[in-house]
Amino acid sequence: VVGTFDTTSGVVQWKFYSIDTLTNQVTTDALAGFLPPDTISPKGQGYVSFNIKTKPAIQTGDSIANHATVLFDFNPPIVTNSWHNHFDNVKPVSHVLPLDSVQTDSTFTVRWTGTDSTSGVQYFDVFVITSEHVSKLWLSHTSDTLSFYTGKHNSTYGFYTVAIDSAGNEEDAPVVPDATTRVVLPVAVLNLKIFIEGYFLGNNTMRTILSDQGLTSDSTAVDSIEVDLWQPDHIGNAVPDYSVQCILHNKGNASVVFPSAIFGSSYYVAVKCRNCLETWSKNPVTMNASIVSFDFTNP
Repeated sequence: VVGTFDTTSGVVQWKFYSIDTLTNQVTTDALAGFLPPDTISPKGQGYVSFNIKTKPAIQTGDSIANHATVLFDFNPPIVTNSWHNHFDNVKPVSHVLPLDSVQTDSTFTVRWTGTDSTSGVQYFDVFVITSEHVSKLWLSHTSDTLSFYTGKHNSTYGFYTVAIDSAGNEEDAPVVPDATTRVVLPVAVLNLKIFIEGYFLGNNTMRTILSDQGLTSDSTAVDSIEVDLWQPDHIGNAVPDYSVQCILHNKGNASVVFPSAIFGSSYYVAVKCRNCLETWSKNPVTMNASIVSFDFTNP
């Protein structure tokens, strides 16, 4: 193999000779060459590669074109197509599109966009900042420009993108998120009236145990209770459909907040308090409004 480089014309040349090991001369046998006949591609194909150092003055948008001329023995030359290398030294830009300040559904759409005038945006890394002010990679190397994020009630989320172009340039992460939103789900309130034996003083009043022990500033607080909702066909399950802790007050009243998903369904209501027996509603209670009341003293 003999290689030369003409610094004036910029031509790189390689000459490949197949030598007969017996005569030490160039072989005349077509089957003895370094490339076999290309009967089954790419068995008879070859290539050369080289690296070049660019000039200091090269700018984004400049292009270098190369082509090759291939000669086999005394056959006519084969001229390849030109290959163009375009230079891109500029980082892409991207951002998440504005979001509504409040999301009333836990799953919502996040959209983003990006541009790169030279090589084009290849993909995005999408990050989310949670209420704990922790930045996490949500989507890695995605070419999509939208996705669906599922958050939690009463939680705030910020989003930003980092774009990477086809030349490998990576955008700097922003100091603050591009878009911020908060998930606030609609709720359903179940107002209960129930008296717990052992706390009951008569005259529709119970002892204010939590208040008397200084465990709360609420002078009407009796104790913490657990309120469970069971769909009729789920009673045999290990856990209820919904379970919420709330405060029972001395007049037997308690307000329990459930997610709006309970709207339109019927549930048995079960109340637990410390070591007391569970108290269940006689019949399922239909949650057909944002505020529903149930009186265990007059079921």
